[in-house]
Amino acid sequence: MIIKYINEAKNKEIDGFVKSVELIDSDHFDIVNPNHKCWDLIWESINQFLNKLNENQQINKKYNSNLNKQQVDKKVITTNSNTITTNSLVNSKDIILDMLSRYQTVKLPEPGAPIHFDIHQDANPKHVRFTVPQNDIDQSLLGFWTCSVLFRHLSVQNILTILNLILIEECMVFVSSNVGILCGVVLSLVQLMKPFIWEGMLIPLLPDNLNSFLEAPIPFIVGTLAVPYSLKSRDDVTIINIDKNTIQFSKAPYPRLPQFDYLKTHLSPLASKLMASYNQFSFLHVTSNIQDAIAKDILTLLHGYLNWLTFPLKTCSITDLNKHDNNPNTILLKVAYVNSFTEHDRNFILQMIETQLFSTRAEQILGPFKFV
Repeated sequence: MIIKYINEAKNKEIDGFVKSVELIDSDHFDIVNPNHKCWDLIWESINQFLNKLNENQQINKKYNSNLNKQQVDKKVITTNSNTITTNSLVNSKDIILDMLSRYQTVKLPEPGAPIHFDIHQDANPKHVRFTVPQNDIDQSLLGFWTCSVLFRHLSVQNILTILNLILIEECMVFVSSNVGILCGVVLSLVQLMKPFIWEGMLIPLLPDNLNSFLEAPIPFIVGTLAVPYSLKSRDDVTIINIDKNTIQFSKAPYPRLPQFDYLKTHLSPLASKLMASYNQFSFLHVTSNIQDAIAKDILTLLHGYLNWLTFPLKTCSITDLNKHDNNPNTILLKVAYVNSFTEHDRNFILQMIETQLFSTRAEQILGPFKFV
């Protein structure tokens, strides 16, 4: 299942499947929306299977001792796709990998279509059905719960500051002692910046032995469990401590995000409402319909704002429609675009238009273009 998750995420087709679980009966449950409860049920099933296997190992060990270590009889584990003949002392890792490998063979269906998969534990298999959402898959599967994690652990002020840094492609390292929170916050940025697309390196959890990646000459957003020693002397990386809700800037001052106060004023009530919907027993990766609705309102507000930033592009560009190769040349008038914003905001816009992130978004709107 992990293998499937990684492969599909790489293909940008889907980032996960699970949302909420409806228990039909003891042998069948149906997952109709994305929620991470399913992973708990799946791994619980695997753990029960392995516990049973360990019990059998102890019985066989005692039996073998009584029979002067005679050869252990082989058992047959029957699965939906094949029959695996194995010794009772088979490595549990192989069994889990076999389950994941069989799951990997399941093809991703079209939106609205189901995926069927069997989880076997001895003679009591469970049948799981995933249904791919009809709407924005990225938002419904990744955006809502990661957005909730982000606003539960960072202030609105700091979140807008992070968005500010994203749009001018500053290098950022996020630090937290909790892997789930760390990955949730970093992954939330993918949804937070839409319709912009991060063109640099983004790694939710960077292993210690890959800290050399932080020397890459490209913008990066990286999550770590502790601040790497190599960053302590760097002045070009901003460090966000999620556990402490603090930001350590690499340099100051940054040009401020246009309409920063407007965004803060409108996001703060939504953030407060989201926080009030949680209690001490709330799980990190499980969100209710109410929390999803609030997260959707937050993302809608931010996406509308980011579209506003690029709204003047078409009015500040000239396209040559007389070309005969069906690839008209578009010229973006840099000065006209910058001057379409207030004088207070122009320093930020001047930095933003120099980023690859902006160029990609402008090309989505205008097609191939060049600055004049």
